[in-house]
Amino acid sequence: MKKSFRLTSLILPLLLAAIFFFPTQAEAAESTDFSDLGIAKIYTRLYSYYDIDDSVLQAQDIESLAAALAKIDPYSRYLTAEQFTALNESYDPSYTGIGVVLEMNADNKVAIKVVFADSVAAAAQFLPGDVIHSVNGVLTAGKSTTEVSQMLQGDVKELLTIEIERNGYIVKYEMARKEMTTPSVFYWMLDNEVAYMQIEKFDLHTGEHIEAAIEYLTSLGMKSLLIDLRDCPGGVMQAAGYTAGVLGEDGPVYFNVGKDGYESFFVNPANEQPLNIPIAVLVNENTASAAEMLTAVLQDTNRAMIVGTPTYGKGVYQSVLQLPSGGALYMTTGKYVTRGYQDIEVLGGITPDVLIKDADQQYQTALSWLKTQQALPDTFTFTIGSNQAKAGNEVFALAHKPYMKAGSSYLPAGEVLQKMGWDFYYYQGDWYAFNGVRRIIIDLSDKEIMSGKYHATVEISNNTVYMPAAFLRNIGYTVDWDGATRTMTISK
Repeated sequence: MKKSFRLTSLILPLLLAAIFFFPTQAEAAESTDFSDLGIAKIYTRLYSYYDIDDSVLQAQDIESLAAALAKIDPYSRYLTAEQFTALNESYDPSYTGIGVVLEMNADNKVAIKVVFADSVAAAAQFLPGDVIHSVNGVLTAGKSTTEVSQMLQGDVKELLTIEIERNGYIVKYEMARKEMTTPSVFYWMLDNEVAYMQIEKFDLHTGEHIEAAIEYLTSLGMKSLLIDLRDCPGGVMQAAGYTAGVLGEDGPVYFNVGKDGYESFFVNPANEQPLNIPIAVLVNENTASAAEMLTAVLQDTNRAMIVGTPTYGKGVYQSVLQLPSGGALYMTTGKYVTRGYQDIEVLGGITPDVLIKDADQQYQTALSWLKTQQALPDTFTFTIGSNQAKAGNEVFALAHKPYMKAGSSYLPAGEVLQKMGWDFYYYQGDWYAFNGVRRIIIDLSDKEIMSGKYHATVEISNNTVYMPAAFLRNIGYTVDWDGATRTMTISK
């Protein structure tokens, strides 16, 4: 990182990343000790999220202070100048190459698995599955993916000649290598419509990489997205917040909470356009910190279906406070609360929408849900007093006719919700519906339909529950009324 920040003015704290803090003259003036130990005592007293006791403030050296602090703050540690530099570099890594990840294909040839957006390979329109036939005249047959990867790296000034084999044809390309940030996101199309994205960690450039990836995958025909956050330890909090914006979240994403309460919040750039496709997220017990924040925000707004097991439960963030010697004190300075007021520190982790423990089954369940969502029409049309309805351009018949009462239109709840992709079931006297991200309860005794904070009265006639069409506006649909034809058009 190249910039320095003061905590008191910080709007976007980092989680598991480097932020530099320096005491003001007034703060430093409180002590005549300008050693690492003296400054570290100021930092802990002013900025620690946890209450500091005398064992920290009376420490005789920086090592003793770090040991005492670790008993209060389990995430804290002292970093030497070398460790501090290494931590910074780990969050801003770079390499020189063409922007691909390689794999051995079924024919034991070195092939492209991933093409990174905004890379030399993407500009040359390389595709996953393309075989690297030769590099600078050297055939790749018999070589490992590591050996070929090394052949693709090198001097940016050196012209690179690559032969690509695709569909039995070999085409020669000439290109220059490019210095790029080392990716923390890997993505490819699973088929012609479903894209897969694995986020290994959130570094300084992850949000930008994901934004480029979304644009690239969209150009390949992406109609739904599976995001894999399993075993993602977190990383830079702003990058996760920016990612939420790329995925269509607007307004405040999360709040920063210090020892004395709410301090600031993260807001996405106003120019982000919603990504209006189904999204599923895979999580497990090792999904932590910034990865949990992103998951929770997508869950808050019913933007994605969360599949897997409860997450790690790390709701606090750390900052790196630089010391006079060039070393640093790494310590917890606050916690985050999501826009839906999920407090991960208090909750102990995120509860998924669908609990599945087997890793392969997690993947298959999410993939199946995405394909089901993709197959759903964008619009549904119903006419008052008619059994005939439409799903997209498909005409289908309702067993029970929509009707109007006191100026409100009513639809047969079970039939309509199931046609719109909801699982609808009866349990202990009430009806329940779930579409992967939202839940509905129909309380038959009180004649009420509810989802979150939204409630409405239902009608029951001939053992059939009718819901007001306007209620669908509360759960992610638009409802348009044509008075001339007495027709309702409901859109996702």
